[in-house]
Formats: sequence, structure tokens, C-alpha cells
Amino acid sequence: MTSLGRPRRLIALLPLLLAGCDGGTRPDGLTADDRGETRAALAAARRRWSAAGPESYSYLYRRVCFCPSAPLVRITVREGQVGEVVAAETGEPVAGAFPTVEALFAEVQEAMDADAHEIRASYDAALGYPTSFYVDHDVQVADEEQRVETSGLRPLT
Repeated sequence: MTSLGRPRRLIALLPLLLAGCDGGTRPDGLTADDRGETRAALAAARRRWSAAGPESYSYLYRRVCFCPSAPLVRITVREGQVGEVVAAETGEPVAGAFPTVEALFAEVQEAMDADAHEIRASYDAALGYPTSFYVDHDVQVADEEQRVETSGLRPLT
């Protein structure tokens, strides 16, 4: 075979190679979300939160993105309003805007309403609050993806 035959083969294979680059599969091997399942899971989680979620609570929160390092913080919410926010490791106050559980639900909903490229979320089985979610708004924009992780929600009296 001449060296001219190899480039023609590569060109013929190019559409097959590019077919795998449609953004449907992430580098970690997960496939794009099923939007119907994502909407149903969000609705079910919101129902659990409405039925069992406390009005006052504290929880651990971290936003992971291509931004300055976000510390793990403990957010205290009283009667639906964010009160105290402290660094989980030190207990030192942390300045900034931090979300209630309701705001986390709204963030997932907004990503769906904006038809984000990919949304993955998981929710606490008992209370329904989001325990993690990942949003990639646009497959063609690098480094705009965000992930939120929460845990340890404790009702306050």
C-alpha cells in the first residue's frame, strides 16, 4: 500500500471518530442526563423536602468550579433565611452569599429551564434536599461547569 492510501482511510474514518465527540459522554464515562428522569427526580425530591424538611437547619456546603478555592462551610438557616456561615474546619465566619436548600432546588430548576447541556443531581432519600448536583451549561464553553456538594443536614429547634 502506498502512503497515499493511509490518509484516505483516515479521512474515511473521520466521521466515525468525530461521532464520539458530540458531548454526550463525559471524560469520566458518564453519559448525558435523561432530562425526563432529571425533572421527575427533582419534583419528587421537592415533595419530600416540602413534607419533611425543617424550616430551620444547618448543613455542610461546597461549590466546586474553575474558580478560587471554595471552602467547605456550615450554613445555618433559621426560618428560611441564611444566618450564620462558618468554615467547617475552623468555625471562622465566612463572608459571601450562600444558599438555602430552597435556593439549591431553584438552581437545578434554572439549569433545566435554560436547557443546560448536562445536569446530574442526587437527593437525600429521607428529606429530599440536594446532596450533589453538576451542571454543564454549554458543552462548547470550557471551565464553566459547576458542582455543588452538601451533606450533614441537621434540623434545628
